[in-house]
Amino acid sequence: MGPMNLDYWRLKGKPFEVAPDENFFYPSPDHEEALQRLLFSCHERRGAIVLTGEYGCGKTLLSRVMIRELAKDIRCQIALITNPRLGAREFLATICFELGASKEKLLPSDKVGLLDQIKQILESNLEAGRQTTLMIDEAQAIENEEVLEEVRLLMNMQSGNQLLLNVVFIGQPELKEKILKLQQLAQRVQMWFHLPPLDRDETQKYIRHRIRIAGVDSEIFTPEACQKVFSLTGGTPRLISNVCNMALWIGEKAGLQQIDAKTVVEASDTLKG
Repeated sequence: MGPMNLDYWRLKGKPFEVAPDENFFYPSPDHEEALQRLLFSCHERRGAIVLTGEYGCGKTLLSRVMIRELAKDIRCQIALITNPRLGAREFLATICFELGASKEKLLPSDKVGLLDQIKQILESNLEAGRQTTLMIDEAQAIENEEVLEEVRLLMNMQSGNQLLLNVVFIGQPELKEKILKLQQLAQRVQMWFHLPPLDRDETQKYIRHRIRIAGVDSEIFTPEACQKVFSLTGGTPRLISNVCNMALWIGEKAGLQQIDAKTVVEASDTLKG
């Protein structure tokens, strides 16, 4: 199976890559609301925020867009944890490193020393007028309850009545149950938001949006093809992208001018093997 020929579809880039690319972010009403709520909560120092969604619904891409928006603000520093399957000390050391502490300082430190370093950084940021946000992606994968307890302790850090740290948990639906089991942590959550799949109409807009960002304004996928994509994927963005990517490859090999519903079915069947 050779690579797709972008020139065949007059595309300037691949519209359906699975790797998160903020340029292709499609702001469905739910994704846009989630983004605005997350940004508001961070700017207002609201404490903990939990964003959940099924696998492939666009949580990671949304988090990258959020980081991009926060990074535009010089008054914000972000620590991103993408692999939370760590012990408590390693988790704190990763936060320290993400917040700019040197590796030399991290190696000998125990948990108390690491917590002290983090607090110094948070207080320094507050004095400089900077927000500090910790984002934990794939947070449902946290295996060690001690890690969640350390996060709770971090959220207890205050200067006067000012919270020193925003925490954004991002994960699959079971994350909510994991947090609710720890009452003291759950009480710190100021906002819960669940990201649903796209509906039928939004699926068609998602497909057209990504093709337009890749450089083509014409409708490569017929309306019927878009409807078929929705019925086969349930509106999950990652599955939509996989099916559409395969459909473009099949359509090119078949010399089609447009992707029709039949080609979408063939693409879906090919992916299923």
